[in-house]
Amino acid sequence: MTHKKRFEIVKFILSGGISLFTLLSLLFVFHKKIGIGIIPASTIAYGASFIVGFLFQKYWTFGETRKDFVIKQLLMYGLIALGNTGANAILMHVFSITLGVWYLTSQFIVAGIISVWSYFLYKRFVFLKYVEENTLQE
Repeated sequence: MTHKKRFEIVKFILSGGISLFTLLSLLFVFHKKIGIGIIPASTIAYGASFIVGFLFQKYWTFGETRKDFVIKQLLMYGLIALGNTGANAILMHVFSITLGVWYLTSQFIVAGIISVWSYFLYKRFVFLKYVEENTLQE
């Protein structure tokens, strides 16, 4: 594995961490400090963290800077996130209920599994780098 690829994976993980930090921080501020109910606060915080995650993955992790594909990329990113939500529920059931693994350990394992395939899906289908209109650059 090249240094460039390792650094890209580190940026992918850090971008996810920044998105998670955004989610938790905003949830705390909206719910505890401002007094918004937990469900609306969580929904707003999740939406903000989704946008932060998308922007960090697009511009920093994968270095994809074209503006003409942003809406398409955001939709594809959202579809993957939606699929990941379903996969999370299924895998959490398998690990925590079927196999009896503690729920927090299960979530940690499941998040790792989902992160691996998300990285490849984002890299191959969402954040492609274009050299020319019809020529893809690896």
